[in-house]
Parts: sequence; C-alpha cells; structure tokens
Amino acid sequence: MRKLLISILALSLLAVPTARAQALPEIDPGYNNYIIPDSDFIGGFDIRAEDVQAFLEEQGEDCEGDLCLKNYRDEDTGQTAAEIIHKYAHELALNPYVLLITLQKEKSLVTSDGPEEWQYRTAMGYGCPDGADCDSDFFGFYNQVRLGATLLRVGYDRACGDRLSFFKWYVHPHWAKGSLVPIDGRPTYIGNCATASLYNYTPHRVDGAWIDTDGVYFYGNYNFVILYQRWLEFR
Repeated sequence: MRKLLISILALSLLAVPTARAQALPEIDPGYNNYIIPDSDFIGGFDIRAEDVQAFLEEQGEDCEGDLCLKNYRDEDTGQTAAEIIHKYAHELALNPYVLLITLQKEKSLVTSDGPEEWQYRTAMGYGCPDGADCDSDFFGFYNQVRLGATLLRVGYDRACGDRLSFFKWYVHPHWAKGSLVPIDGRPTYIGNCATASLYNYTPHRVDGAWIDTDGVYFYGNYNFVILYQRWLEFR
C-alpha cells in the first residue's frame, strides 16, 4: 500500500465533531461527484476476518488495553471487532475497508491510542443526526456496525434502482445515481451508487471542508476521501 502524507491538522479533526469553523487543505473537487468507485465500495471479497484483525493491529500498534479496537470483544456475542466488521461486510457484500474508514471518520477508533467507552456507543455515527443527540436505542459497537453497514448497503441499492431489498428501510429518492442534488447549498451531481450512499449517510460535500456553509465547515466526507486514499485506493 502506497503511503500518503496527511496533514496533522486533518488527522486531528477525525476525533472532533464534523462541523467547525476551520478550513482544511483542498483536494480534487471531483471527489464531490465520485467519492469512491462502486467497485471499491462493494469489493474486498477476498478479505478475511484475520486480515481485518491484522490491519487493526497495524493501525493501532501504539494502543494498549482492552478498549483498543484491536483488543475489543463484544460482551454478548464474544466476537472481536474484526469478526463483527467482517461479518457484516461479508453478509452485505460491502468492502470491509468501507466500514473501517467509517469507524475512523466517525470516532477515530481504528488509530486511537486511548479510546474510551463513549466512542464505542456511537462508533459508526448511526442514529446521530446533525444538531441532535444520538439515539440511545442504537448504542453499542455491535449495533452500530450492523446498522451502519446496513444503511450503507441500502443506500447503494436504492441509488442503483433496487427498491425491493431491505424493503423496510427508506432512503430519499434524490440519493440516486445521476441525480443533481443540492448539498450544502450547492448543486451536486451524484456520479455513482457508492457516492449516493455516502451522501445519504453523511449529507455534506467533500469540499465542505474548505468551502464554508454559513461560516461552518463539514469534514465527514472529506475525511472519508483522505482515509480512502490512504488505506484503499492505492492498496
């Protein structure tokens, strides 16, 4: 995997809320329309739970203790974090790296050298809408990975025109491949199904990290791209 330089500022912002009044360095604005290729979003079928575990150990090499993601084990199922991530990636035909990137952009769990219990409660940011408290019904690492992964898969399916799978889940029809959607007050072309799914999950443009909306910057999808470049695009 080719190593890419990431600014200390960008990395530090992974651990804070996604909206703040501070601009980050610009990256290719084309990512606003194509955050990640569909083939990378759905790929990774050869990745095993052991591979996920090895990645967690590599990224979390400075972390010590049971709360490190590489050492985490679910109390109810006895499964490790790697096994849970792999389980839902495999069942939903998602690339495990998409889940790893989401865990990192939401709560910095992959690389944190001292994670705390609160980070696990909302590990994937599921049930945590902008400007509101997180819904406690969805707390817990296992729940977060299961539900967050399902939402990513449903968003992809709906964007590609599948209205039958996961029929109880609703996604707004404007999150579709080929749509032109106002995001952060700017018309945004949705270039593929993966991009639609990621905007459904985090509805802020990649360039929201350096172009403010009413004085506020949004870092979620910017950080997704930075991590995608680092962990997957050149893997």
